[in-house]
Amino acid sequence: MLFLIKQHFFTPFLLTVYPVVFLYSRNLHRAEPRGLPLALVVTLLMTGLVFGVVRLIFKQQQRAIFMTSIFVLLFYTYGHVVQLGATFETRLPVPLHNTTLMSMLWLMLLLTAVYAAFKWENKLESANHYLTLVAMFLLIMQGIMLLTAQINRAQAGGVTQISYALDDYGIDPTQIDTSLPDIYHIVLDAYTREDILRDYLGYDNSAFINALRDRDFFVADNARSNYIATFLSLASMLNMQYVDFLEGTAPSDQSLAFQLLDDNLVINLLEQLGYQTIQFSSGWGPTEYNDHVDRNINRLTDEPVTIAGFDFNINLSVIHLLLIESTWLKQFTSPFQYSRHITAQYNFAHLPAIADNPEPTYTLMHIIAPHAPYYLSADDAPAPVGVNVDGEIIDQEKAARQPGYIDQIIFANRAVTNAIDAILENSDTPPIIIIHGDHGLRHICVDLRCESQSWFYDFFTPTLSAFYLPDGGGAAFYPSITHVNVYRAIFNHYFDADMPLLEDAGFFPDSYIGSATNHYVFNKVLYNDVAASRTRGDNSDEVYDMLWVCLTPRDQQRLGIDNAAVLTGPRPECRYQHLALE
Repeated sequence: MLFLIKQHFFTPFLLTVYPVVFLYSRNLHRAEPRGLPLALVVTLLMTGLVFGVVRLIFKQQQRAIFMTSIFVLLFYTYGHVVQLGATFETRLPVPLHNTTLMSMLWLMLLLTAVYAAFKWENKLESANHYLTLVAMFLLIMQGIMLLTAQINRAQAGGVTQISYALDDYGIDPTQIDTSLPDIYHIVLDAYTREDILRDYLGYDNSAFINALRDRDFFVADNARSNYIATFLSLASMLNMQYVDFLEGTAPSDQSLAFQLLDDNLVINLLEQLGYQTIQFSSGWGPTEYNDHVDRNINRLTDEPVTIAGFDFNINLSVIHLLLIESTWLKQFTSPFQYSRHITAQYNFAHLPAIADNPEPTYTLMHIIAPHAPYYLSADDAPAPVGVNVDGEIIDQEKAARQPGYIDQIIFANRAVTNAIDAILENSDTPPIIIIHGDHGLRHICVDLRCESQSWFYDFFTPTLSAFYLPDGGGAAFYPSITHVNVYRAIFNHYFDADMPLLEDAGFFPDSYIGSATNHYVFNKVLYNDVAASRTRGDNSDEVYDMLWVCLTPRDQQRLGIDNAAVLTGPRPECRYQHLALE
């Protein structure tokens, strides 16, 4: 063994382990642990096969170690470089996102390594020594990061102090009607309110809203989210409480809230009541996979994988697909191409079948639409990757900076309507259906009037919120209900819980006003106070300084803002900026 170590025999295998561990640690909330052992075994066997063939052909161990190591480096970095090239397409002189060009470039680099292995044969042992050091350093650093992530996840459970006992919420299972209704929770990412669509994007969404009301949905006309980031908004909603208790924890670690999102109060209580819990994969990390539910439905792992035109019916997990996407195999297949578009269609198509389950079910389905990037068009066809598509926009000039958003609104409207019609038709017991946006519009710059509008209050928090609540369940709902109170009202009515409704408030994290890392430093805004101030015509700085977003130069460039007047706010660490408009 010591001889093999000194001869750097394990170098290509160490370099093989690193990308697998790297992808797993970067995708803890979407990659199932069950997929890791198989990924390691297959990749190590492949490296062993390559090494054996090279050793057999070239008859020299150090040369085989060097050439195999270079092959491993090129093979596992290919997809990352292509993705990087797509991200910075307009800034790079060479189109690295072109897979054919990249394959030719990578082949040239591999041939160069073969040439070097013969040209400088006497230096191969030294080169392998440095490759070994690099591989060991990368693995050690990745191990530290994995350990840190696990510690942070454990901390999340320590700071929550959320009880999962039914009697703590006044719920007595023996007093609940045995015919429990199915519950469908559909999250449409960044779906804003009807009035915002009408007044600022010039789109009339009344046909969809009226269609919901015709189906006996309660539509909250003044609904808002409590947070403007998905991971905070859903963590709060699914635990039926504000997550400001995370203040003082690791401020840059989103996994603390991710853990709350996965192992949430709603799922725990419903499972104790006899519900089967189901989650559709969204294509976004925290709602991609949940090991706390009874069943995950994931298009990427449930359907065949196509490689070089051939379909392979393999029970792959997300980590396997991530590996395929990151390697040279991307030249022949891309399991994540149009992933959000296809996943949205797949999820909507399979959602009605849940009603066929004999036991009561709770289903969470998070759709990454109408949130950017805009890969969904109004007619359900995928838009070209990286290219926005225009929709049915009444006032194109007003919405010029938000092309594609309306297209995805139209797609979502049609898909939701078809799905709920099928669910209602297939359900023996009338179900509970929750449809809402997790936050409002965060990526627009329309005709803001700085003297009367604020980003946080007027755009980031207004959301679509519609609820199908049979047997009088809508009695506790009101037009300005916020997400944190939705499940409280549902549990009170349908499960005889005793959960007082909380004061409707918004929590604006510092990560959106100048600091990219302070996710858990919140600025609290009481919605009723702001509404009352506006009713009085109070436009004082005390009201609006709480609500403005600090736009960084990068944000200004992204939003196309050329002229921003700086206004000093009450917080010295942040400059509050109003838009200077003609």
